Amino acid sequence: MKRSQYRLLGLVDQGQFGRVYCAVHRKTGRLVALKNLEQEWFSTHKFLRELRFLLTLQHENIVMCKALEHTPTGRYLVMDYCAGGTLRNLMADDVHLRMTQRMQLIVDILAGLAHAHSKGIVHCDIKPENILLDLRPDGWTARISDFGVARLSQEISAHFSGNTGSPAYMAPERFYGQYSIASDIYAVGILLFELLAGYRPFSGTPGDLMNAHLNNPVVFPATIPEECKPIIQTALQKLPARRYRSVQEMRAELLPFTEMDYWISLQGKLDPLLKPLHTVAPSELRSQYQVVITSPVSALVTYQEKSDVLRLHTPEQAGDRIGRIAGSSMDVLCHPEQVSQESSKSWISYQLPEPIQQAWLCPQGKVVMGHRGLYFWPIVRPSSVPQKIAALNQPFLATVERHGRWAAIATLPSALAESELWFLPIPQSSAQWSLHTAPIAIPKAGQSYLPSQLIALDSRHVVLISRVIPKTVPMTNGNVSKERHGILVEVFTRRGNRAGTMLLPVLTRPMIPTPKPYQLIAVDEQNPDCLVVIELKPYRLSRYGLGIEAAHLAATSWGFIAASRLGELVFINTYGEVLGRVNSPEPITAMATLDDYQLWISTWKGDRGHVYQINVKALELEMLF
Repeated sequence: MKRSQYRLLGLVDQGQFGRVYCAVHRKTGRLVALKNLEQEWFSTHKFLRELRFLLTLQHENIVMCKALEHTPTGRYLVMDYCAGGTLRNLMADDVHLRMTQRMQLIVDILAGLAHAHSKGIVHCDIKPENILLDLRPDGWTARISDFGVARLSQEISAHFSGNTGSPAYMAPERFYGQYSIASDIYAVGILLFELLAGYRPFSGTPGDLMNAHLNNPVVFPATIPEECKPIIQTALQKLPARRYRSVQEMRAELLPFTEMDYWISLQGKLDPLLKPLHTVAPSELRSQYQVVITSPVSALVTYQEKSDVLRLHTPEQAGDRIGRIAGSSMDVLCHPEQVSQESSKSWISYQLPEPIQQAWLCPQGKVVMGHRGLYFWPIVRPSSVPQKIAALNQPFLATVERHGRWAAIATLPSALAESELWFLPIPQSSAQWSLHTAPIAIPKAGQSYLPSQLIALDSRHVVLISRVIPKTVPMTNGNVSKERHGILVEVFTRRGNRAGTMLLPVLTRPMIPTPKPYQLIAVDEQNPDCLVVIELKPYRLSRYGLGIEAAHLAATSWGFIAASRLGELVFINTYGEVLGRVNSPEPITAMATLDDYQLWISTWKGDRGHVYQINVKALELEMLF
């Protein structure tokens, strides 16, 4: 049997009837979801019938089926891939979602259902787990999934247990085996109530739920706006005939609530897209070491020696280090874990003949990027003049592998030449690696991109990040339309092969890698009080509300740290839950972590500033160490 056209990137979901994988088309690079349906559950006849059924649904608010894929390991439905997870994931996060976004999600669901109902198809299992999300600059787009699979699943479940859906979202008539478009409207009413109140109107065992759906009235909490209650009340009528006659009718009543102006006039302001539900009182900064600085620091860089043996037997200038960059100078503090206010350890200063753009600390020394090239200072017998390891006469980006084995350079495009990427070894590296040292052209057919960042992902891969430059396209009616903007993420191996391409539908500020493999984080440019977490394998996008406008980020194995320019620090875990807040005495200009619990920040106010070393364990955070 022929090899699959798709390469699996990872498992994203596993249910009773099969698995769902994130995959990439080997030739086009297009991301898809491969849904494996187990042969024991789905006969060929049912499988083909439902495949034909799914192919009739083509709508932006429905997860569409593109094809059927046969491989040696089974048969798969090739579906649209939604990187934003499920609505259940979003609802489970400990955040307050902007009201316009909550309403827009319901409007999206109703639009998808309207298309299905026009084809004579009733979903019969609307619930948050069956609503997938795509990120967009101002929030999320909802897309309904599991149309055909849900129907098949119900047939199987009915054969074994008599259940026909999810009791928490089932219309009264569903408990008697009846369904119609009004059944989907009822489920959407439950979903709307849950989005606004934070819980469902009825709860309990399946028997309790059946009794409540059949007999109990809906009790509205004060958190649901008065304007929304009649809509929910109509959708949740016990008798189908008393509900909305169509999803279009319900959608028309909800559309005004998706407008920002409506809520601004009602509330006097617009809420953030995401806001932490629980406010945490900030505590004052407590540092274990600080030093006064006379020039503002633009960046802090760190290197942690993972091997205790190497840490004990390296020269004085090796081992753990932290560097601060100000203009064309870089000051490095060796063995910062040994410093205290009483210690006499001093920072060693290095001067570059041009302003420093970026710097990296590695086992054998320091690599520094200027406007005209890359420079290297060795640890052993460092000289006052750095060694120039790459000279360039055009704007470029650079990155250095964490262990100092190689560097990568990407030139920026010009009117005369496209971008090029190449790799070069770092002097005095402990190992020789197979590198593609010849320039690799990076064409961008059909669209304009501006490379903005280059990141060493691990010892074998780099990520080139480019901003999509929207083009204006003339329309037939005389108007002008702008193409979609976003961030292009391209992964290359150190041998020069392209390993994957992803287009992020949101604009972000500069990204940083985290200790978790293939994970990056960035600040959402349109919503600077939100953190965007990018998983590359498998591809996932998440947003977390910070409660501050973040200017600096740091990552640890236990979570993330965000800092505003005003001096506010927020600590969140990997689930986006706020662990604590700390206020710095001065505005923060840079931040970095040396290990999971050693945080360094630089501040500046007026004509002086400080560099602080902070023990995270000594802060008042809601976490166990």
